[in-house]
Amino acid sequence: MLKAANVRCVSLANNHVLDYEAEGLLDTLRHLDAAGIAHTGAGRDPAEAMRPAVIDVAGLRVAIIAATDNEPAFAAAPGRPGTCYFDIGRDRDTLSRLREVAVHARQAGAGLVVLSLHWGPNMVSMPPAEFQGFAREALAFADVIHGHSAHVFQGVEQRGGKFILYDTGDFLDDYAVDKSLRNDWSLIFLCDVAPDGAIQRLRLVPVLLKYARVDLASGPEFREICTTMIKRTAIFGAPLTETAEGLELHAS
Repeated sequence: MLKAANVRCVSLANNHVLDYEAEGLLDTLRHLDAAGIAHTGAGRDPAEAMRPAVIDVAGLRVAIIAATDNEPAFAAAPGRPGTCYFDIGRDRDTLSRLREVAVHARQAGAGLVVLSLHWGPNMVSMPPAEFQGFAREALAFADVIHGHSAHVFQGVEQRGGKFILYDTGDFLDDYAVDKSLRNDWSLIFLCDVAPDGAIQRLRLVPVLLKYARVDLASGPEFREICTTMIKRTAIFGAPLTETAEGLELHAS
């Protein structure tokens, strides 16, 4: 099992990256570069915004590509910094461009490719059909699809030893809690990976979110989070197994 130690990387592909406009983004990039923190999902131009962050995890080179379908006004353009933006379902060359980035990363030695997507509407527990189709096609070049944006966790899918995490929900947050959707319930998603980059299993650890604080879930809430994830994953045919720490899904 690979364990990340002192790995520093940040994804900038989200709809808040340009709150302070171009100057704020450029300042952020300068500070990250100066600190030696890898970043992806935004840049000084479209090429840099799509450039993957490559990190070393216990000797395995991991390439992370980040993009978003939120806030087209924040997209990087020639001569303008911004996010790696695309429009799912209408920007039909997106998969080809992402595939090219992933191929180059593997040629450079990456043994595992993660595609991190800040996508879709808030407060929904089921990914749209077009997202499902996009994610499945993206598994042709990525090993893990890491979705996020909805503020609630969605089901996971396993295909050919690769994993789609449609939405991993929140983690550290100060967001208002919806008593029905329970966006204060979440999970830690852990991939056990062999030295050659093959994913062996996905582990899911339930957590309870409080204001700017994260606790491991316990008691009835632990059980409810597990039950909810099992239901949301069942539609994708993924056989989650209950464990002492939460849930797990083995690669097949």
